[in-house]
Amino acid sequence: MKITDLKTTILSVPFRKSTFWPYGRWDGITVVVIEIETDQGITGVGESVCQQNPAEAFKSFIDRSKPFLIGEDPFNTERIGKKIEGLGGWVFGRHFAGYALGGIDMALWDIIGKACGQPLYKLLGGLIRDRSECFKFIPHDKPEVMASDAKDAIHQGYGAIYCKYTDIDHLRKAIEAIRGTTGEEPKLWVDFNGTLSPGFAVQFIREMERFRIDIAEQPVLASNLEGMAYVKNSVPARILAHESSWTLYEAMNVIKRDAADIISVEPRMTWGMMATKKAAAVAEAAGLPVIMHSCAELGVATAAFLHIIASTPNFVLANQCMYDWFDDDYIRGGKLQFESGCLRVPEGPGLGVELDRDKMRQYHEKYKEVGTFATVGARPDELLTVPPPLWPAY
Repeated sequence: MKITDLKTTILSVPFRKSTFWPYGRWDGITVVVIEIETDQGITGVGESVCQQNPAEAFKSFIDRSKPFLIGEDPFNTERIGKKIEGLGGWVFGRHFAGYALGGIDMALWDIIGKACGQPLYKLLGGLIRDRSECFKFIPHDKPEVMASDAKDAIHQGYGAIYCKYTDIDHLRKAIEAIRGTTGEEPKLWVDFNGTLSPGFAVQFIREMERFRIDIAEQPVLASNLEGMAYVKNSVPARILAHESSWTLYEAMNVIKRDAADIISVEPRMTWGMMATKKAAAVAEAAGLPVIMHSCAELGVATAAFLHIIASTPNFVLANQCMYDWFDDDYIRGGKLQFESGCLRVPEGPGLGVELDRDKMRQYHEKYKEVGTFATVGARPDELLTVPPPLWPAY
């Protein structure tokens, strides 16, 4: 089997409602859908999230990878990845390039699964779990609204809730309101996106100890592994590395410095499906669990993530997921469905999902109308009086 063509389409899909994180407003997601065709009539699909503006930069990277794909056997995922990385000159641009290459690799694995007539998890180690427990992302809002959303999440069967730091006083009030409504039963996960100094992170998490933060994600700058280790050894909350563990190599350094209790992984960060399993194996060797990171991916990427989670031992915690922020998807049959806060791994060949061409056209037109839904934008009015989060809350 040989690869004969690569096609890309940009889609923009809005969220149910806008939300905020430390770096601005988030209105939806823009993705590049990748289709890789073969001489045996099998087409694999992948999805690359456009985390920043413009989406055309991501599409251009993917399109320029085409010469490294044509004529290759799609089963040679490692060879193809190294060709794009090395001959494409992206060995020094891993963070950006990973978003694009991750989608290409998904499409290759979709071809492999379809060629074998097997769901992908069976080719990645077999079934360990048939579903992924997901956290419930509670978007930025008034504290009483966030508390109400958290209460609804518990009634829906979620065992873990998640919120992001945007302003420290707001976060204090939100945590207090959430715990006042839900009690201590659900696990509480707070993502700081690297915005606090180590000393202030310790002070704040200790201050909130009576409300029990179970997981503190990336409290300090990604490059400050000594600071991460200091926080980890000073607070009761478990420390999750995300920005610090963006690639396989960075994850190894986090583990060597004993800077986190949990490692965040995903195919975009690590350049592919098998590379994600490699990063998880490094964490497993250190006795650490991993979680799947989310950038509000849609159906194709969500399916890919579920196959990895299903076949990898140390995904033992709730995983990041923002899929419930969408009313619609571009996969045939509509959105994957939650069951008591969980998503079940698809059972069809390959990724187990197919493209809905009508929805593809609809959301490509949406992209032409609104452009790229990037994750960096305007800050809400109530946050304009505080220092930008690139200057930590000392």
